[in-house]
Amino acid sequence: MRLKERSSSVFGSLHLKLFCSNSSTTMKISIIAGVLLLSAAVISLDFVREEKTLAAKFINQHINEEMNSNNCTKVINDRGITDYNGNCKPMNTFIGAPIGTVRGICGTGGQKYFNKKKPGIRNLRKSRAPFNIVVCRLKDATVAPCEYEGAAYNRHIVVACDVKGDPVHFDRFLSY
Repeated sequence: MRLKERSSSVFGSLHLKLFCSNSSTTMKISIIAGVLLLSAAVISLDFVREEKTLAAKFINQHINEEMNSNNCTKVINDRGITDYNGNCKPMNTFIGAPIGTVRGICGTGGQKYFNKKKPGIRNLRKSRAPFNIVVCRLKDATVAPCEYEGAAYNRHIVVACDVKGDPVHFDRFLSY
C-alpha cells in the first residue's frame, strides 16, 4: 500500500501534514488527535491563568505589611474586597508580612494542617511562627459603603497552597 502526503487546514491557519492511505481513516484519527491536543493545551492554559488569579486575589485580600486596625474600612473598600455576591464581606484578615514570607508557609515555614470542618481540603498549611494580623469585622452595613472595625493580633495562621507553592486561600488564624 502506498502512502500519500496530504495537507489539511484545521482552524483556519493551522496546517497539519497528514500521511494517509487511500482510506480516510488515518486522516480522521490524526485530525481528532490534533483537536484533542489543542483542547488539552487550552485547558492547561486556563488552569495556569486561574492559579495566577487565585494567588493575586489572595495578595489583594490578605497581604498588607502596613495594615493597622484603624484602616480596615479604607483598605477593604479601596481594594474592592467583597463576598462572592459582591456584598460587604463579613470578615477579612490582613497579614502584616511580605508575600515571600507568607509563601514560606507553603514550604518549610509551615506544616500540614487538617481542618475538621473542611475534611475535603488537603492543601492546608499552618505557619510555624506567629504573624501579625489585623482582623476586620463588618459593623452593621451589608451593602456599600462597608464599615469595619479592626483588631490586631499575633497568631499562627492557616492557608491553602496551590501546586506551585503559592498561598491561594486564607483559612483561619489560631488562638494558640
